[in-house]
Amino acid sequence: MNRKPLPDYIFVLIQLALFVALYFVRDNTLEPYLRTVPSWIFLTLQILGFALSMLAVLQLKTRISIFPSPTKDTKLITSCAYKYFRHPIYTGLILFFASLSLATNSIFRLVLTVVLFTLFNQKAKYEEQLLIKVFPAYKEYMKKTWRILPGLGKITKPL
Repeated sequence: MNRKPLPDYIFVLIQLALFVALYFVRDNTLEPYLRTVPSWIFLTLQILGFALSMLAVLQLKTRISIFPSPTKDTKLITSCAYKYFRHPIYTGLILFFASLSLATNSIFRLVLTVVLFTLFNQKAKYEEQLLIKVFPAYKEYMKKTWRILPGLGKITKPL
């Protein structure tokens, strides 16, 4: 059996803990600040985030893994959702949870979403170092696409 490196398990365990916490959090501390924002805006952003994540999952087909280490049959995908973001699943999940946090008026959920983003960013950096070893063309791909969010992670200078 092919064992994953320890960082893979650490990333996945923290990610799972954050997903559970994001699901079970109940507070409405942002309510006074968001009264004027129509709820359909947050619902639209949640749908867009979910759709982006699902589109990226469908592009990966059977090569998807919760672990950041590339699988044996990994192929470099640079089209559709991956044309704009190197990690569109993470992008979609951040958009979903951020809008859910605002829709439910939860500052604690919003803080957890920021922590989740930080985790995804570190997990993506780790994964990218592994992908560069498997795909030399990945360095060039990094220059053309955002890591997770626009404005973050686009490589503009040589590595």
